[in-house]
Formats: sequence, C-alpha cells, structure tokens
Amino acid sequence: MKILFIGYGSIAQRHKNIIENSYGNVKFYVLRHSKTNIKNDDIIQIEKKEIGSINLTAIFLTCPSAFHCQYITELVSYKLPIFVEKPVCINKEQLKILREISKNFIYTGCNLRFHPLINFTKLFLSKNRSKIFEVSAYAGSYLPEWRPSRDYKKLYSSKKKLGGGVDLDLMHEPDLLYYLFGKPELSKIKKRKVSSLKIDSTDWAQIYFEYKNFSASIILNYFRKEPKRKIEIVRENDIIVIDFINGIVSNTREILFKANKNAMQLSYKNQINYFFRSIKKKKFEINSFDEALDVISLIL
Repeated sequence: MKILFIGYGSIAQRHKNIIENSYGNVKFYVLRHSKTNIKNDDIIQIEKKEIGSINLTAIFLTCPSAFHCQYITELVSYKLPIFVEKPVCINKEQLKILREISKNFIYTGCNLRFHPLINFTKLFLSKNRSKIFEVSAYAGSYLPEWRPSRDYKKLYSSKKKLGGGVDLDLMHEPDLLYYLFGKPELSKIKKRKVSSLKIDSTDWAQIYFEYKNFSASIILNYFRKEPKRKIEIVRENDIIVIDFINGIVSNTREILFKANKNAMQLSYKNQINYFFRSIKKKKFEINSFDEALDVISLIL
C-alpha cells in the first residue's frame, strides 16, 4: 500500500498512525511544499510531477480547506481514490467548480458518522419509531484550548482565508443531521464574529434545517469555555439526547447506550477502515462526494 498526504499537520499524522497500525507494508509519501518541515525518516517527500509514477493506493488531502477545491480538480485526472478532509470547499464559487468535475472516487472525511454514539442512535431510530417534533444540535468549545501548545491565532481555524470559521470547521453537526434524517427541504444560516478572540473568522453560527414534518436548529461556536456537544431529538414518545462529552445516548427515562472512552479515536479508525473497504468494493455506501457537496451547499 502506498499513501500520499497533501498537507501533513495533526490530522494527517493521526491518519498515518491509524493506517500503519492497521495495515502492514505501507509506504507514506508527502507532497513537498515550501512550508513542509517533516522530521520523520519513514516519510518520502515527492514533487507533484512524481504522483503519476508511484502507483499510489490513495491520496489523503489534509491541507487547509481553502486549497481543497484546487487540489481536487488537479488530482481527479490521476483516477486515484481521494480522501479529502471536510469541508470539500469554502465558498459557492468552489462548489460550482466541484459540481462540474468528474466525481472519480472521492470521499469526504466526517468521522463522527462512525462514532459509536451515532451508530447506536441511527439503529435505535430505525427500530423505535416515533414522530419527531424538533431537533437541536449544539457544539461549542474554546478555540485557544484546542491545541494548547500552539498559538490559536496561527491555527487555520482562526483565518477566514484558509477556510476557518465555525460554520465550516464544525460542520460535523449539520452533516450528522443530514446522515440521521436526510436532506432538508430548506436551510438558512446566520454567522457572526461576536467574541473577543483575536481571529478574523466566524466564531458563532446558527443553522436552520426545515424538514417536511419537523425543524432542526444548530448552534456552533468557538468561545464556550465549558465544552458542550449534544444533539437532542424531541419525539412524541420521548426525548433522545446524544451527549458526546459524556459519551452517552439517553432518553427521558434512562441511559440507552454508553460509549467507551476511546470512542472518538475509534471513529477515526472506523472511518479509515470504511474508506479502504470501499476502495475494494469500488463504491461508497455512505458519504459519497455528491452527499458531501449536498451538505456543504446547505451551509454555504
């Protein structure tokens, strides 16, 4: 197996560790860049002109979001499987470009679809049906604490031009609602910079999804010092709560499911395994490139 990373930050390193621990005999490559500083003997740096001659298994696009569209349009000609971190693009102009390209074999990384809490909830909702009245999702945390060893002002999340901002950076929540309930009939978004954080990207967003029989609201922010990440599903018979911080799914009466402490890490591993299984099957059963474009269009 031969894997090429384009961009080698924390998420690329996470993927590399999972791949090398799960699959034997893997060679890793990184596209050489002026800002690339890799101190790792088992990674080979290459030039763009070498991509077509290496017989790669897959390409992982893990650079800042602003460059995803550019690289995707350049890489599709190689007809190789591409794993692109969310979001696939950051504006409507890029979205239009991506809708017109050959879809090839492109997967967009949304690891929370593979989280044990979501796996349980999706199955539970299918087996225990009740009329849904409303859904609300909330994801708030304090950006400076995301990577304490680094200056938060230098993170791509802080920079609008690189694709930062909660509306794109924390798009797991709208993606999960799409995954659990399907594509809404209508979407609206409001976003602002309201905190004292020294960033130029959006730090607060409210997204509204309208379905045929219920509505859903999503609140995202970078400034909540006590993290909160929940999805509440208000139904005729009960209220289902997915609590990512405490790792539980509960209803009005009891805890329905409790995830292990390594559930988040497991979600990344499950996603990687799904990606490579899908390469063999030559088909993505969930989160196809068309789905990824649908989700980002709802946000943009």
